[in-house]
Amino acid sequence: VESLNCGITWNERRSGADWVRCSDPDPGKSSVEMYSAVSRKLNVLVVDDQAVVRDCILMLLEHDGHQVATASSGAAALGLFAPGKYDLVFTDYLMPLMKGDELAVAVKALAPKQAVVMVTAEADELRASGRLPAGVDFLVNKPFTLDGLREAICAVTPEKSLVE
Repeated sequence: VESLNCGITWNERRSGADWVRCSDPDPGKSSVEMYSAVSRKLNVLVVDDQAVVRDCILMLLEHDGHQVATASSGAAALGLFAPGKYDLVFTDYLMPLMKGDELAVAVKALAPKQAVVMVTAEADELRASGRLPAGVDFLVNKPFTLDGLREAICAVTPEKSLVE
């Protein structure tokens, strides 16, 4: 069992199946257990300036069997990105120097069909505007859940997505 500061406790194997326990750091809130099954492994780039958020997304996606690369900034992400290299890009919105929507536009300029998901505390406000930020295919709220990440994957990569 491994624990991170983001409130996730990790259980690798349990009764022959993979499980992850996502628990709120607030001890008064309940935890949820979820079984994961993946039909196809994706290559994913995760971009966030906060290491703990990057590590949480990394751990959850790797748990579901995906290959994950990380970057701490938009510039670092563009240094790693190449068309066809990643099935999906997860990016934070508010980052120094280059915001997530600016990264999404830059990624789409290189690979117009690239799936880009923005993970942000501002998701509700952005949705209320009636349209997604330029270059972004799907929004995930912070704080996020494993199910929220899976929903995003299913939405933007339906032919490569999770199975129930």
